[in-house]
Amino acid sequence: MHRVAILVLVGLLAVAGCAGRASVTIRHGSSAQIQNVRVEGRCFAEKVGDLPPGAAESVRVKPCGESGVSAKFTAAGIAHAAPEVGYIEADSSYSVTLIIGPDFTVRESPR
Repeated sequence: MHRVAILVLVGLLAVAGCAGRASVTIRHGSSAQIQNVRVEGRCFAEKVGDLPPGAAESVRVKPCGESGVSAKFTAAGIAHAAPEVGYIEADSSYSVTLIIGPDFTVRESPR
């Protein structure tokens, strides 16, 4: 009986650790390789990594309250820092997809 209670408690703690995390997806729509992709917002900064053309990657983030999302990356040796777009909160029901265009501008994907 104690073993079951411990397993239930461990499971609840694992779920609670993931609660409050929104999802950010980056879609790469240019023809150049991009490196060192990061997404940032209020109280979070997450590394996405390198993305080849046409790739997409998702990360879970935990903003504190309401937040926009910005993207930073390097393409052809040039650093790019996009302004905040989108809207998320610290809730797993929130997600945003950012699209990096051929000219390296970043916009939110329509829902």
